[in-house]
Amino acid sequence: MITNEKNSEVEKASAQTQNQKEASQTHQSLYAALLHIQLWVVLQRTWLYWREPDYMVSKLWMNIGYTLVNGLTYLQSSNSQLGVYHRVFSDFMALIVGPPLGLQVQPRFVTLREIFMHRERYSFLMYELFAVFETSLAQLCASLMPNIEAAFAANGFFFMFCNTLAGTRSPKSVTPSGWRWYYNVSPLYYWSEGVVTNALHDLPIRCQEPELSIFDPPNGTTCGQYAANFLQTATGYLVNPDDGSDCQYCSYRDGQSYVSGIDKKK
Repeated sequence: MITNEKNSEVEKASAQTQNQKEASQTHQSLYAALLHIQLWVVLQRTWLYWREPDYMVSKLWMNIGYTLVNGLTYLQSSNSQLGVYHRVFSDFMALIVGPPLGLQVQPRFVTLREIFMHRERYSFLMYELFAVFETSLAQLCASLMPNIEAAFAANGFFFMFCNTLAGTRSPKSVTPSGWRWYYNVSPLYYWSEGVVTNALHDLPIRCQEPELSIFDPPNGTTCGQYAANFLQTATGYLVNPDDGSDCQYCSYRDGQSYVSGIDKKK
């Protein structure tokens, strides 16, 4: 009898210990990093805002200064009717700081909004449309095929076909004429065209030495004088227009000229 009781107590204690271990493991597995590591990462991200101290410092001092003015103005208010009114009005004055703080936030918000509208909005929309396209194509392959293996094979074939004729790996000019019609109906062709144009907008191009075209002008003529008429319609630029020999020409001056060059090839 005593042995059975001891065995039951041991089993009960073992079960409690096991439950505690499982609970501890579950608690530890909630986050991939420890608390102090998470705190340090978040603190580093917060300090990035101090790259623009005029925004952060102005908000900080406005809150500190306005709080001091409000607190010192109604310091030690009495319990009379006038003192009670002062307390109520002090609470109201704490709300007045809202509009100035809002005026400080709005210029920064408008600047970031302009950056997003001109740089990120189109890209984000295109990636959303791409997600819809690839999901729809995968579901189409799965619905037409008899089993999962055939669906995998069809998925790989159609995506390889779409990616190859998207206009980046195989320009239209070098594609066999029997397949050029696909560029006009391919969603990924228009996707690549729009995203590449958006990514290369206002991007200056600086050719490295192997990418330069070297030529010599006639005697007594500089590179810029010799190539002046050509540069009026060319997409590139001269690296050394004032030199009299070894003229270095880069085929593209910026992202727009690069994209227009690709379009001409097509």
